[in-house]
Amino acid sequence: QNPQKDYLDLRAPRVLRCPLGSVLVSQTRPRDGRVSALASLERPPLFHPVSDCWVCGERRFTRFHEARIDFHQYAEQDADLHAYTGQSVWLMRCAACGFAQPETLPALPRFFDRMYAQRWSHDWVASEFDAEYKDLIFRTILCELDRRAPAGRRRLLDVGAHAGRFLHLAQQAGWTVEGIELNPRTAAYAAARTGATVHHQNARQLAAEGRRFSAIVLTDVLEHIPEPVRMLRTLAALTAENRKYEERFGHVFLVAARGRSADEILRALRRRMTNDPVTELEEAAAEQRKITRMRLLEMLDQ
Repeated sequence: QNPQKDYLDLRAPRVLRCPLGSVLVSQTRPRDGRVSALASLERPPLFHPVSDCWVCGERRFTRFHEARIDFHQYAEQDADLHAYTGQSVWLMRCAACGFAQPETLPALPRFFDRMYAQRWSHDWVASEFDAEYKDLIFRTILCELDRRAPAGRRRLLDVGAHAGRFLHLAQQAGWTVEGIELNPRTAAYAAARTGATVHHQNARQLAAEGRRFSAIVLTDVLEHIPEPVRMLRTLAALTAENRKYEERFGHVFLVAARGRSADEILRALRRRMTNDPVTELEEAAAEQRKITRMRLLEMLDQ
């Protein structure tokens, strides 16, 4: 009945949210008096800036190389990751300490987990396990660990276990081993070939759940981790604090780590160090129940 009702009757501009971004809807009123709508798509940012040096905290940098992103192999596997193909990231060097890092990081949720989820063929993963091209490095690491690790404490965690070659060599050298590997295919293969536990989770969470190791190895890993010094400091602090905790209470520190940052876990450990033994046993039991429940739910989801 009313011609104007055939159009959007808007009193003020509105922003409508959608999965791809924000749609700004505004009104126009031409000479004929009709109300029409003008919509524009506001895309979310592809990158977040990195303002501080990951080593020293300095904010003065010099650009030295523009790196082009090529994710063509993810065209069918992960369209959002593939969308970064053709984008560029500047590498910059800290003016204070000389450390080099990216100027920006992709804003895509779980970017690194998705990037390291390559769907390699079974034959290629098997060839990586059998390959000897890194054996000199691996055997050198094991020799140095023999000199440093206390006698009788031979539990080793390999962060970034890949196909399991280093785990295999460490087993031959007498170590009890576990691994961490983000790629599900290489993680499964490493576990199958070595019989070791290979975790598909964050190293900080693993440390916080109470596992203790006399040696933690990261080979070709740190350069792939944002804020590497912070992660190393946290792991070192957790190891030292865990030792104090075990000496005080006689058992490992247990905490349901999922959803908590490493700093939050460390603060919880230090707070619980002030508990009396009975109170701490009750709190540790409660955390163990949370961990068990989460693992059972994961099994049911599979």
